Amino acid sequence: MFVHPELGYFDEREDLTAAKLYAPSRLAIGKARGLPPIAFRSKVFADLEDEKIWTRSWVFVGALDQIPESGDLLPYTIGHHGLHVQRTTGGDLVGRFNKAQHGGCRAVPAQCQTGIKTKCSFTSCGYSRDRDVIPSSELGEDTPAMRQYLGEQPDRLLSARVESFGPFVHASLDRAAPSLEAELGPVAEHMAPYAKAKLRGVAGFWAEHQCNWKLAGRAFMDQAEVPHMAPVAAKRGAKPKSAAVAHGARFVAREIGLSGVEGDLPVLATLDEKARMGATLIWSFPNLLIAALPDHVVTIGLQPTSFSSTMHRVRLYVGFGAKGVTAEHPGIIKRLDFWRALLARIGERSKAEQLETMRWGTPSLPATAGKKRPIETSDYGYHFQRFLIDRLLAEHDYYWAGPLTDARIGHGP
Repeated sequence: MFVHPELGYFDEREDLTAAKLYAPSRLAIGKARGLPPIAFRSKVFADLEDEKIWTRSWVFVGALDQIPESGDLLPYTIGHHGLHVQRTTGGDLVGRFNKAQHGGCRAVPAQCQTGIKTKCSFTSCGYSRDRDVIPSSELGEDTPAMRQYLGEQPDRLLSARVESFGPFVHASLDRAAPSLEAELGPVAEHMAPYAKAKLRGVAGFWAEHQCNWKLAGRAFMDQAEVPHMAPVAAKRGAKPKSAAVAHGARFVAREIGLSGVEGDLPVLATLDEKARMGATLIWSFPNLLIAALPDHVVTIGLQPTSFSSTMHRVRLYVGFGAKGVTAEHPGIIKRLDFWRALLARIGERSKAEQLETMRWGTPSLPATAGKKRPIETSDYGYHFQRFLIDRLLAEHDYYWAGPLTDARIGHGP
């Protein structure tokens, strides 16, 4: 961050921390308008999200089975901060800020100050794109990965909090934040029947789509389909079978009826009869999307790569009954193809919405000049934007890192 948070966040002649900016978006459901366009096109707004959302939330970063061996390391950039989660010799997880936060640069280069994650050989940098899991074999003494992530004395690196529910690993940079259980306990309860199946990740992929992360989450909840959707569920489309959870909660859920299951993978043994004939979509704020089906579970970690693009980190899990099932299993390949195609379709629609939102009120879209934003028609989007606005308007205590001085002209003993 290049300015202290107490100096404020201003762009397009707006105070981005002023309650009046978000007042139309905080009205009752059905009357509230969408977030102001500046939330989808401003680098300053992205900096505000870094301060109020990413560094003060439990952020989903990956799965336990991604780093099974002692020393394995999972890199993840949260906001502008590069960190990693590593498996210790005792089997626990430890989170740390990366050694080379700014890569090999003495100062943050201009191209890294645009809000776009750059492609750089220093993948540990908070301004570059992440690489995938690093096995312990690549972290030997004097290796590039060791110098970037761990340094000579990893125990001296600034620590980050790491906790998990089921196989889902979360990290928090806020030492004063409540525990993961306190924040996301209701989500864990919702997922308990699936977690009891001892979910095991078998495959996954990354896919980047050209839309803001907030639009990506909303679009998934509204538009996602699942295999064997019952006709009534398909007809309802984006309408939830059960109402989205009330404002103040940390997640929204959508229940979908199924007409059957594929049959090429075993159904999770811990599910009751109702769960075996339905699917659940969950958005755990801010960045975890879950699709829980009778025979598999999919997680999608949303990671902003710019204010107009989002990386979707997708992982597919099966239960303990699917012994011997690997990424090469025909059923896994079929499901990966399904989710990849689904996200591509949703991504194309979200790209169009992103473009319109970025142009709203500008000469590029003159018909919208002076017009109010449309009513937020998505129940899921409404509850998410209430969560987001509450976080953006929250006040925090700040402490200057430098010494206190009196720099008045002519002041002296």
